[in-house]
Amino acid sequence: MPRRPRAVLLAAALTCPALALGVLVPVAPAHADPPRPGAPVTQDDRVVVRGGGSVFVDAIGNDTDPDGDDLAVCRVDIPDGVPLTSGQNILIGTAADDDDHDDHDDRDDRPVDLTSTSFRPGTYRLTYYACDRDFLTPGTITVVVERTRPVRARKVAPHVVRLANPDDRRVTVLVFGGSPVEPRVAQRVVQLPPGAAKRVRTRGRILTWFAFAPRGGNAGQGEVRGLGRA
Repeated sequence: MPRRPRAVLLAAALTCPALALGVLVPVAPAHADPPRPGAPVTQDDRVVVRGGGSVFVDAIGNDTDPDGDDLAVCRVDIPDGVPLTSGQNILIGTAADDDDHDDHDDRDDRPVDLTSTSFRPGTYRLTYYACDRDFLTPGTITVVVERTRPVRARKVAPHVVRLANPDDRRVTVLVFGGSPVEPRVAQRVVQLPPGAAKRVRTRGRILTWFAFAPRGGNAGQGEVRGLGRA
């Protein structure tokens, strides 16, 4: 039988009595860093928006500051691949580059504006940062995007296009006619109730259209070519 190293035997001799007596060596638990004194305290927010639409979130409306300082939104982080945009970061960046701004200008106390860039449903989580003059505290906005069924357009006859609205909301469609060498000319405005379809006649060979849901939400856009051919 091979001899065990002396260090191993010594470790076993010291460890076994402790285990036999049920003695456990205490381990200090890991703790998160405590809140910084004076830092803003954020509360999570949740909002619902239709695909292609926009919404405003009063992100700091339910946040507090221990010192009573005014709060603002200093940054909005949208993860890569999330079909949402925010004008907040553009406004904040513009203010920060302005030579005439003071230390208040790079903070935005307005609601966070979010726009869905996809018609598909989904749930997404964004991080915003509430700030006073000294601290930044992250908060979470959960955005639930509801499905939008965009307008569909297809040629049904020479110079005739059928516009269909499969969604459950009324939409407005702006129609432009033209050709590859002529500028687009606004022809008409088409109102499509939910589930309705209408035929639109155009003099040009190309019909371009833009659809809007109530309150300005995007409901689709496109172009139909070859309208002069049978």
